[in-house]
Amino acid sequence: MHEASLIHSDLMQQFINGLLRRSNTIRDLIGQITPTVTITIADNPCAATQRSQRPGWRLWPLGNNLHQSQLETDNFAHCTGLWQTDWSQPEPIQQVFQVRLRGHVIAEAPTYVEAEAIARQLYQVLRQPSFTPYHLVPAIVNGLPTGKAGDALVFSIQRDWATLLDRNPELLAIQWTNNLRTALNVPPLSLVDAQSQMYGLVPTDRQLVGVASWYGPYFHGQLTATGEVFHQHELTAAHPSLPFNTYLKVINQLTGKTVIVRVNDRGPYFEDRSLDLSLEAARCLGSEVKGIVPYEAVIMEKADLAQWHQSNQMTASSITGTQSTQSTWLQGLLARQSDSTQPY
Repeated sequence: MHEASLIHSDLMQQFINGLLRRSNTIRDLIGQITPTVTITIADNPCAATQRSQRPGWRLWPLGNNLHQSQLETDNFAHCTGLWQTDWSQPEPIQQVFQVRLRGHVIAEAPTYVEAEAIARQLYQVLRQPSFTPYHLVPAIVNGLPTGKAGDALVFSIQRDWATLLDRNPELLAIQWTNNLRTALNVPPLSLVDAQSQMYGLVPTDRQLVGVASWYGPYFHGQLTATGEVFHQHELTAAHPSLPFNTYLKVINQLTGKTVIVRVNDRGPYFEDRSLDLSLEAARCLGSEVKGIVPYEAVIMEKADLAQWHQSNQMTASSITGTQSTQSTWLQGLLARQSDSTQPY
């Protein structure tokens, strides 16, 4: 009788353990289908170590200051530190509301209401039957940096948010997109791949080589040759002759790091240099400290324009029966006047 009772007890324990295993499996599956989105409060890594009254000396941010940001390879959204020199900029907020998924910080917002809006939208996107994390990319929608999954908007970044967080808004959108991809076990996008997605760019076969420098604080807030206000924390560059609004994929030949910049100014005015990068672009290339580096650049163009060129080339080939030569647009690339404002 006692032996039968033990057998019965063992069977019951095995049955209970089986139920627990199935329960855990079901919970895991549910978590994979619609993971829980949470909100927590944390210190802003770009906030000053103490409240300041704009002192003459610099208060470096907590944890992710300007020097540390140079060494990071996986975090594109560096602290700008602009508020320390530009008194028209508000100081970064001390605390942020983090939107988390599976223990990963996905996004940060200045207020709980804004964080809750991001969390709700994220949860709704994750519940869609057609959702796949491989479709998560950054984009520009209605002039705002965003993250999208196919046609579904996951989040958008208000530029005043980025100012309060002390980050570049477009780089922040890329970082948040990669945070989400990582949380969902999908490889993050490289900076250049993310920028290509965001701006809708594809490479051409035109390349440039030379020496690049960077410019920043002294020129910040001044007008560029296009009439735009120069912002040292935007991804722009000056070139002696390329048409304005040309996009360049720039490669630091010393480190292999790459970034895409938009030409919106003229310069540099030194014979041994052919490209002047913004401070933020130099940070992305790891050339902020060295200052001057050899570079290779690939001219990028809008994907729809590239398709138009390809279509014209195919049409020309079918009419003449020969291979189409480079388009007139490409042949005249370097022959344009230095004051041209026509983009590629």
